Amino acid sequence: MAQKQAIEVVLVNPHLVKKNKENRDNTRSKSDKKDALVIADMVKNGYYSPVRFHSSEYEELRVLMANRETVVKRLVSAVNQIHRWVDIVFPELRQVFKILTCKGALLTLRLFPLPSDLCKLSPGDVIKGWQKSMKRHSGVRRAHLLIDLAKQTVGSKQATHAYKLHLEQLLEEHDLATKQLQRIEKEAKDVVERIPYSGKILAITGISFNCFSWCFRRVWRS
Repeated sequence: MAQKQAIEVVLVNPHLVKKNKENRDNTRSKSDKKDALVIADMVKNGYYSPVRFHSSEYEELRVLMANRETVVKRLVSAVNQIHRWVDIVFPELRQVFKILTCKGALLTLRLFPLPSDLCKLSPGDVIKGWQKSMKRHSGVRRAHLLIDLAKQTVGSKQATHAYKLHLEQLLEEHDLATKQLQRIEKEAKDVVERIPYSGKILAITGISFNCFSWCFRRVWRS
């Protein structure tokens, strides 16, 4: 509305308004009239910041990247808790999978969450389980190693039902956060493509989509 009417909009720092109240009458009294006078006086003397209006793309990207930040924190938290769970229940799993968030490791935790589950299986059973969700599974050698380590594990053997439930919920949270992150990034990319100069900036070597979006958000907020 202000733009359509060619009215300049400025922002006055509330902290400075509070400090300048005492300068008018040497008291800490507060009223709407006094606030208006103080603000008008500060604007007259140039103690303000200009307000920049942006297009809907700027606002959409700001909201999406703020949302992305929240989802990433949830995802990192879920991953950290999965690492902690493995350290307590089946620490030897790290000898089979160096990265616990790789597809093979996560699938193993879904199919055979407890070492006691693996002890009942043969390498062929483990491979059949992997083949249902992975075309290129981890192989016979890893299946043998996985079962051998499960039989010798030093992990906790108590409260197995509770640990199993906890892992299921952690994996659900990991999957949900991953899915939400993918959707947010897709939406954000669509918005970025509508910004005229984004293509030229993204063409610069070393400038990724996430880097552009994060910097864009910081500039927008400044």
